[in-house]
Amino acid sequence: MTGGVADSSPTLTPYVARLVVEWLRDMPDVRYRLINGTAVFADISGFTNLTEKLARRGKVGAEEMGDVLNLIFEQLLAAAYAYGAGLVKWGGDAVLLLFDGDRHPEMACRAACEMQRVIGRIGRVHTTSGAVRLRMSIGIHSGDLDFLLVGTHFRELLITGPGATAVAEMEKIADAGEIVVSPATAALLADAGAPPLGDAKGIGVLLADGPVVPHAPSRAQVGHDADLSHAMCATLRDYLLEGRVEPEHRHVTVLFIQVQGADALLARDGSEALTAAVSHFIDACQNAVVANGVTLLSSDICEDGAKVIIISGAPKSVGDDEARVLTAARSVIDAAGVLPVKAGVNSGRVFAGDFGPSYRRVYSVVGDSVNLAARLMGKAEPGQIIATPAVLERSRTGFETTALPPFQVKGKSEPIDAYLVGPIIRGHAPSAIVEMPLVGRDRELSALLEAAAQAARGEGRVIELVGPAGVGKSRLLAELVARSDASALWADGDIYATATPYQPLHRLLRQQLGVAEDAPASKMSALLRGLVAGVDTTLLPWLPLIGIVAGVDLPMTPEIERIDPDVRKELLEQVTSETLGQLLTTPTIFIFNDLHFMDGASVDLFKRLADDSGARPWLLIASRRPDGQTSLRSDSNDMRIELEPLDAAAAAKFVALATADAPLPNHRMQALIDRASGNPLFLKELVARATDLDEDEALPDSIEGVVAVRIDRLPRERRHLLRAASVLGMTVELELLDAVLSDEGPAEASAFVGWEDLSEFVVPAGEGHLRFAHHLIRETAYEGLPFRRRAVLHARTADIIEQRAGARVGEYAELLSLHSFRGERYHGAWEYSRLAGDLARHR
Repeated sequence: MTGGVADSSPTLTPYVARLVVEWLRDMPDVRYRLINGTAVFADISGFTNLTEKLARRGKVGAEEMGDVLNLIFEQLLAAAYAYGAGLVKWGGDAVLLLFDGDRHPEMACRAACEMQRVIGRIGRVHTTSGAVRLRMSIGIHSGDLDFLLVGTHFRELLITGPGATAVAEMEKIADAGEIVVSPATAALLADAGAPPLGDAKGIGVLLADGPVVPHAPSRAQVGHDADLSHAMCATLRDYLLEGRVEPEHRHVTVLFIQVQGADALLARDGSEALTAAVSHFIDACQNAVVANGVTLLSSDICEDGAKVIIISGAPKSVGDDEARVLTAARSVIDAAGVLPVKAGVNSGRVFAGDFGPSYRRVYSVVGDSVNLAARLMGKAEPGQIIATPAVLERSRTGFETTALPPFQVKGKSEPIDAYLVGPIIRGHAPSAIVEMPLVGRDRELSALLEAAAQAARGEGRVIELVGPAGVGKSRLLAELVARSDASALWADGDIYATATPYQPLHRLLRQQLGVAEDAPASKMSALLRGLVAGVDTTLLPWLPLIGIVAGVDLPMTPEIERIDPDVRKELLEQVTSETLGQLLTTPTIFIFNDLHFMDGASVDLFKRLADDSGARPWLLIASRRPDGQTSLRSDSNDMRIELEPLDAAAAAKFVALATADAPLPNHRMQALIDRASGNPLFLKELVARATDLDEDEALPDSIEGVVAVRIDRLPRERRHLLRAASVLGMTVELELLDAVLSDEGPAEASAFVGWEDLSEFVVPAGEGHLRFAHHLIRETAYEGLPFRRRAVLHARTADIIEQRAGARVGEYAELLSLHSFRGERYHGAWEYSRLAGDLARHR
């Protein structure tokens, strides 16, 4: 940590319990304190139902869950802090508060009653999955409470011992809507002359109403004269110190790990023995966190012990999350001391961010995946780790496992499949942008070059190039273009263009005519008319149809108006093909790259060009993913090339060439090859990481994972900019992006500055434009955006396009429809969708 107290403490203070701030300031070397006070443990019921409902909506549901948590958390804290509370722990649907000032039992009970009033007022939550009623059960205990601030790598605050067990037991006794106080609290309230309590419930007593006490607000932050740089896990600390925390959707692996037996140990051997035992457990957790590059998110209260939450995948991605967390869990279990330990592990999508008011915030992850990990820990016996199949399947490190019979857990309607996780049975090796050499594609390249030569002789050819994302389709086609003497016309599919007829052709023809994409229609129509007239004047009556393909809206001619609208599309394809046939009489390669991202009209036109290519010197190639378009035509002269993963020899050659300046040891090279499974893009990304991973660091287990790791390594501002750019699609107009970000301050409105450090993600695409280097990069950046921020950026984009378009707004109807819809401007989306539909029908 290089920032020091002055740099870190003001930023970190809201994320650190006031008790910890004061402790580190006044007695930093003390590990155990017995504090006389009142603990309030509140658990919100209904969250399980809410979580399961919203889990069915995926990432949208996780984000909505975060909104609900923020609302509830802020208002509950406001009510509690008005009576002197300090937040000790927050576990998503539960809070632990400490009252240690004057009249703390009365203040705590008053605050608990006010919190119940808050949940009664705002607990009826209306979500996109239906209404849910949230209620709250509260347990209260007063007396001596055992607190520990322990840890070798950083200081972790824990509450344990009989006092912690008592408050947890009171909460468990309380039903929804009830407050149950311990006998110790009840006695103190009676001594203070508080109103009579309610009936006995279990070993506790119901609280009917809180005592009348004055407000004692506790929102003021403690002074910054304590060094908070060691008050939390380093990965979380460094992330918070970057500045504003962005809420994000992330795939994480979550470990809940619990130590038990604290009460008996304290009673038998005293506080020193308890401190030593809990310190041993926390040190084991922290050592495992540091060794595996994961994050200790927090610790929490539980009966007769304490529990710790460890995650990987947030706040930053490091790759191979499952193996890292399982290895961490295994090392903590194996290092167990006098107190028994048990654990549960799960992985899945979560919503990550910080929650709470400005004076007290918590960084956390929420979602059904987190809840299930806690349930698995509850199912485990001492010494056991229980994990879901998804965790084990994604782990690159193997473990001995034993299948458990399916079992029910709270919050799940169906039984859960899970496994006991034993010792590691095999190891794992590390490593990871270099310019990718073309290797292992000699046969496919030869076939393409031969087809190009055959087409050049007037025997048109059509080829489908099929393969999954990252297998090297674009790279192979680029090599073909570089080695062939034919002219190349290259049209890229764009996921944002699938609703716009002929969008790839708009770009292609404008590029051929040397016209900018935002050039006025008058200039484009004049050039197009001159081009068609120079080819064949008999085609001029059909110029408006050709204009549709070029993205130019021209007045209909009498000849077209006499044609039945039902056959105009076929005529459009015919005259466009004739125009191109007479225009392109020298060897030409048409490349429709990423056909799966193209609109149906463009695909149909490609088919027409393919049907007409027999006597033309054309090679037409359509690349697509395996789940896309079927065969384009049935001509026996057609060819289908399916790109398979690179074989081991080709992958080894790739790595050797890519690391020629700094060769890797054989075992690390083999680790890269094994991990990539022959996918060139994945292999390329892994090779790029080889120089900055330590020998014992793990590799990401998917292309998306490795891209996420690279994005996470960017400074916050650059990550923010890249994700905002992804909203605009594969091709990014910098002026538009600059306008979209202009409301976010000068630090964010930097679209024209500093893209050089993002060259591994985006490439130049003409003056004032950038293009994402691969669809997977854009998709990964976009998927990290929370839905609310997506909506804001899409809405701003729609507004700016409207303003810029002016009277020409109809030309942008398809794009405005998309941005309006994703920007939650539903009226605008409806109007622009109707307009776009009318235009498409007209065309």
